Amino acid sequence: MWIAGLAVIAAIAATYQLTRPPELVWWTSPPLVKTGRRVAFLVPGDWVREPLDPSQAYPGGYVDCVHVFAYADRRPALLRRLFPKNSEYGTVSVRISYQSFSDSEASVISHLYDNGARTLQMMERTLERHDFSTWASISYARSDKAAFDRTYKQICNSLRIE
Repeated sequence: MWIAGLAVIAAIAATYQLTRPPELVWWTSPPLVKTGRRVAFLVPGDWVREPLDPSQAYPGGYVDCVHVFAYADRRPALLRRLFPKNSEYGTVSVRISYQSFSDSEASVISHLYDNGARTLQMMERTLERHDFSTWASISYARSDKAAFDRTYKQICNSLRIE
């Protein structure tokens, strides 16, 4: 009997491993009203975009917009009850802005923040596309250090203005 129970648990675990979302997925912003440009970047596959009201999406009409993603446990209810996860804090936020530049170069600024308490790791990257009159900044913060170390370079280096 216990062998059958182990087989059922193994089948459930295997099904979850085979059907879970990829660790990182691409997300593309809606077009900016002024330029029509979009920003694309990787986010953790099990995170969701937090809803924004229209005043937050384009404050000032069309100049800026901010998109924030946070962790959400989207596993089936049975798996959440059988295998509870520790709650995790983490966000990916992207700010996109229209700005005129006097040259046509692109620039990238990256910063890795490590607070002494080791409770939250954070990486920030800013990308300017002078030829598109657009800049974007991505901030990635996460309390799970192992997951952060595994993904921060991919997420922050994925920032693109298209």
